[in-house]
Amino acid sequence: MVPVGAETAEDATKSQPELEGEESLGKEGVDLEMSQSDVSEDLQKPEEPPPVRLMLLVMLSMFQGYASMVGPLQSAYKHRLGISTDGSGAAHAFTQAAVGVHYGKLIARLGHNVVFACLSPWSRVVIAMGFMFVGISVPTVFVFTLGWDWVGSVFIAYILAGMGLGIFEVTFLSVITPLGKATKAWAIVGAPAGFATINILGLTASSFGLQMVYIYWYILACLPVGLLVFCSAAPKGNAELKTANFGASLLQFRQWLPGMIPFFCAQCLSHFAMENWPAIFYMFHPPLVPLFNPKSDQHLMKWGQFFAITYAP
Repeated sequence: MVPVGAETAEDATKSQPELEGEESLGKEGVDLEMSQSDVSEDLQKPEEPPPVRLMLLVMLSMFQGYASMVGPLQSAYKHRLGISTDGSGAAHAFTQAAVGVHYGKLIARLGHNVVFACLSPWSRVVIAMGFMFVGISVPTVFVFTLGWDWVGSVFIAYILAGMGLGIFEVTFLSVITPLGKATKAWAIVGAPAGFATINILGLTASSFGLQMVYIYWYILACLPVGLLVFCSAAPKGNAELKTANFGASLLQFRQWLPGMIPFFCAQCLSHFAMENWPAIFYMFHPPLVPLFNPKSDQHLMKWGQFFAITYAP
């Protein structure tokens, strides 16, 4: 006859694995429920759409036009007009006209929400590309092709193109936001690619005999292609353009100013160098330029190759 205590201990020992199994099943059940919950949450998240890489061409076409106005092609434009660098009245007029691209950008950035308030951001991008096309047409058609030497053409070309760029920069990325972050990343690459195409590849080609007029015609031809890509692939929904209240932002300066100070310093230095860089275009416009010492007659190279090298870094 088995003692009652022993029988109870044995039963307890036999039932222990079953309890452990139930506990383990319980834990597995909880884990299973958690994993199912995670899966359901993942399923509820919208999938990132595939990138529309052709949007790079839209940004590329616009920034190729920008590169022609703030790069070495500005000097080629002046040279084509027959304006010297001896401080004449025409030279001063050209300098003021060349700043027109920045005047145009300022006017467009401040005024597009007023002048084009009734138009969608999608329509504003189309208008911006139209402004750029007309602006680039002036030197391409009238100066480099038909031989005009009127310095007033610079005012018209640069202000119109600057206005187009000012509207484009503040609307384009907002319009393509529904296409996803990958599409915006590809589009942003078009900005440095536009400068590289003109100031590195274009100038290198010019040093091997390509006439400057063909570079201008290339820039002009790319703009309708970029516009066609935009009209066919960009969503036409009414994207929101959220503009911060300037006065309210100033009152909250303690929240954003300390973190922005390093950015302001970096921007100040970069723009000081960038905005003063065009002066070197007019210092070196002979057929051959010294690579190292400006007073030396050694290590001479063609004008286009010299600036292609300086832009490569």
